[in-house]
Amino acid sequence: MTSISPESLLSALETIASNPPASLLENHVLKTKLRLAARDSSPVLETPADALARVLLSQHVYSAFGAIKENGQYYMLSSSYALFADSTFTKEVVTFADFLGPAYLALPRFLADRKYKNPTDPQNTAVQTAFHYQNKDLFGILRENPDTAQGFATLMNTWA
Repeated sequence: MTSISPESLLSALETIASNPPASLLENHVLKTKLRLAARDSSPVLETPADALARVLLSQHVYSAFGAIKENGQYYMLSSSYALFADSTFTKEVVTFADFLGPAYLALPRFLADRKYKNPTDPQNTAVQTAFHYQNKDLFGILRENPDTAQGFATLMNTWA
């Protein structure tokens, strides 16, 4: 991999943000990979002061949506959101979300290609389109990706 200066990287990202090239917008896999790489770089670049400001400023928003409740001068996590404080759960959900993201991004093209008819073949869905799988249903794909399967199982277990 060639090394790029931080200034050049910043310039490229600003250019993409202000005027994304059509080739990037049409390449759903590359677009997803770029978005995920940008998301993954955020915690590396965030200073402790940035994190503190983000957390303190977000408490009022969380409170407005009922995720946390004010208890005097303190905040507590609402019981309906308590599961998200479990690091095992959040890791699994993030892992599965990384799997679902490309599938959701492939959905518009998948539906347009089929003239917006409901899919009837479990081996031909947006998931197969996103990950270039053929002749495999969702569970066959998950069998090949145990971390993603664990995330899926954890997520499904919360709704049981």
